[in-house]
Amino acid sequence: MRFQISLKSIGFTLLVVAIFVGVSLTAHTYQNALTSVVKAGGAWGVAAFVVLTALFTIFLIPLDVSVLIPIAANVWGPIPTALMSVGGWTLGSATAFFLARRFGTPLVEHIAGTGRVRAAEKTAKRTIPKRHLFWWALFMQALVPMDLISYAFGLFTDIELGQYVLATALGDLVPGFFFAYAGVLPVWYQIGAVAVGIAIVGVLFWQSRADQ
Repeated sequence: MRFQISLKSIGFTLLVVAIFVGVSLTAHTYQNALTSVVKAGGAWGVAAFVVLTALFTIFLIPLDVSVLIPIAANVWGPIPTALMSVGGWTLGSATAFFLARRFGTPLVEHIAGTGRVRAAEKTAKRTIPKRHLFWWALFMQALVPMDLISYAFGLFTDIELGQYVLATALGDLVPGFFFAYAGVLPVWYQIGAVAVGIAIVGVLFWQSRADQ
């Protein structure tokens, strides 16, 4: 299984990470004020978080990771934030999968753009096997975040919706807890983790170029 990594995707990832660190620092600095405002909404605050996370997933907007999670982690704590994130991601992924399976490529192209859908099709054909789709969906959600993954599984595989939802919920536990706990780390730890991540991505980028 081979993954192609572009400079554009690396730059975009670094931008998201930079926003994550900046929001985490801001949320930690103004934690008491944020807690008072958010918790005043009670259950509506939790519902808003889950719904926004789902919408960001459907429309491919990375603000759930970069903005919502660090704020929520400093307000509700890592464990509730992780579970709420998993709930939102699962709801969004299930909706994206259903839309792709029900309405097909034209709707997905309208949401994501023709170029991104064609790129996702090439990636799906190269990386997603025909068998053991449940485990591959779980693996990709957990460890190999892939642009348009839910749309890709809806369009280019025959996995059932129920299986995909379960795989997504289980797989999302990994990034859910990772980002929730990362959101409450001291900023210098986050910067150190980013440096290590950049080094890893650099190695993967070099290898992907060497394989071409």
